[in-house]
Amino acid sequence: MALEWIKQRAAAARHDSRNERWQLQKERVIESHSQEFFEELTALMERSVAAFNKEFEGAPRAGVALERRLNRFVLRHATPLATTVDCRLDYAAHSIRYRIERASMHGKQTFTQENELKFDLASEKKIQLLTLEQIPLSMEQTTQQLLEPF
Repeated sequence: MALEWIKQRAAAARHDSRNERWQLQKERVIESHSQEFFEELTALMERSVAAFNKEFEGAPRAGVALERRLNRFVLRHATPLATTVDCRLDYAAHSIRYRIERASMHGKQTFTQENELKFDLASEKKIQLLTLEQIPLSMEQTTQQLLEPF
C-alpha cells in the first residue's frame, strides 16, 4: 500500500483538471451571454422605472429618470435627498457594478455606496446574478434592489 498516495494524488489531479475545464466553460458562457443579460436587465429597468413613476405619481418619490448608455444605465432623482444609481456592466470582473450616491437633507454632503452583483451559471447555458453573499437574484429582484434607494 505504499503506492496508495500516488493513486490519491492522481485522483486529485484529475479532479483539479475537470474543475479547471468547468471554470473555463463557465467563464465562456458568462462572457458570451453577459451583454445580452445586461440589455434585458436594462429593458426591464426601463419598464420598472415607468411603473414606479406611475405608481408614485404626484408623490415626492416619483420622477426617477433612467439614462441609457453603452453597457451602463443611470437612475436619477433630483428632488430633495437627490439620489443617483450608476449601474454598469464590467466584462473583466464578470459582474455588474453599481454606485449609489445620495445627497444629505441640506445638500452639503454626499453619501456613496458601491457594490457589485457577480454573474454565475444558473444552468448549463443560462446566467444569473449573485449578491456578494452568494444569494441568487432574479432580474425582477435586481430591479427592485436598484430602485430601493428611491
